[in-house]
Amino acid sequence: MKQNNQLITGFLNTALCGILLFVFSNTIYSQKTYPLNFTMKLKVQDGDLKNVMITITKKRVPFKVIDPNLDKYPVDLPLDNEYYFTYSKIGYISKTVFVDTHVPDKRGESEFDKTIYSIELEKQPEDRVIVYSQPVARFAYSNQKDDFSFDKDYAELADKMMKKEIAPPDPKAKRTSPPIPKTPPIKVVLKPTENKKSNPSTKAIAKNKEVKVIQEDTKKITVITVSTEEKSYIYRKEEYSFGAFFYKDGKSITSDTFDNETK
Repeated sequence: MKQNNQLITGFLNTALCGILLFVFSNTIYSQKTYPLNFTMKLKVQDGDLKNVMITITKKRVPFKVIDPNLDKYPVDLPLDNEYYFTYSKIGYISKTVFVDTHVPDKRGESEFDKTIYSIELEKQPEDRVIVYSQPVARFAYSNQKDDFSFDKDYAELADKMMKKEIAPPDPKAKRTSPPIPKTPPIKVVLKPTENKKSNPSTKAIAKNKEVKVIQEDTKKITVITVSTEEKSYIYRKEEYSFGAFFYKDGKSITSDTFDNETK
């Protein structure tokens, strides 16, 4: 009888260990975080990939260096970090691409679409050396797409920057302006203002505002949560040394809209 009890106890202990191991393994598996698969396609104007160097930094610290011999390179980027891809070759204009892998909580538990970006290095002019003052492209998570995407608003700003840097110096920069013709003084008649009843605003009155400021190595982030009678809105401002970007619930907005709706 005692031996039977020992056998039953051993069986129960083994079964319990098996159940705990199964639950633990499933928990670990369910908490798996997927990285961003970022593929680079590189082209060199009137040249080849010899002596091209791709340097990847994470929060300004070296992450990976690639000496390419192919025109396409996939790289897995862990989430919740900032990466700078710098493409360089002697005699060519270096370019940098900024990738922000911050995502909402638990979004990393499901896979992301593969991100592919093509970049071309152009030759340096013979009479001067061009150095771009900011990244030429930006990738970040989009709440609207629920995935990573190319920042078109930033691309417009970067395109203007590149055109300005590449443009040759204007030899006629100093020009004399034509004389301004004199105009007779204009009489201004001020009419008394009428007291008009202001129309009720269509914008919901803010009941509460919460401000959170995050200072990082390369940017300052201001997150403002505005609560109204109907719902709450999350406004985000990202300030860099070269400019600022504004968002409302993950969608890009203008600086005026940001200022007016977060007063």
